[in-house]
Amino acid sequence: MSTARSHHAVTILADGKVLAAGGRGDRDVLSSAELYNP
Repeated sequence: MSTARSHHAVTILADGKVLAAGGRGDRDVLSSAELYNP
């Protein structure tokens, strides 16, 4: 993933990818989401 985040929401999608949304970054609250393909 391109952004380090904590306290985020995670959902595993039907295709096996992981959707991580929101949370906290190094200094700010994040309003972004990322798809991760493990």
